[in-house]
Amino acid sequence: MSKCRPDCCPSSSGDGSGVAIIGFIVLAAAAYEVIRAVVHAVEAIMRVVIEIVEITTITAGSIAVVTLLALIVVRLSRHRRQYRPAGVKVLAVKPTGSSADEGHSAIPAIDPAQLFAEAVANPDMDPRFVESILRNAMNGLDQ
Repeated sequence: MSKCRPDCCPSSSGDGSGVAIIGFIVLAAAAYEVIRAVVHAVEAIMRVVIEIVEITTITAGSIAVVTLLALIVVRLSRHRRQYRPAGVKVLAVKPTGSSADEGHSAIPAIDPAQLFAEAVANPDMDPRFVESILRNAMNGLDQ
């Protein structure tokens, strides 16, 4: 395996090692650039994936909250419908001092005390509404 060299050629084996070292450095630099580009691409992809996961989580949470709110509203409305007392009682008031329609009206005359008792007995009545009814009844009696 030894090579025969003529006497005029110097036998220097160090010339090839310098080229090999430079080649190795160029190869290492190229590999570094490729690896750096791949790592940068992976980082960019991971950022996008993380943003997608965040958006999906926020959307799923919002949907869950809206669904829970709708469920609560439906349950409350069913509960109120099931346990609601009888509706507001409509009372017709005819002042007792009116002499023009004395015998012709089908609406019985209600005195303010009876009106007040019925309004207080109904827990759904608004106190301001009761007060306005009583005020109107009392004004009708005065006229």
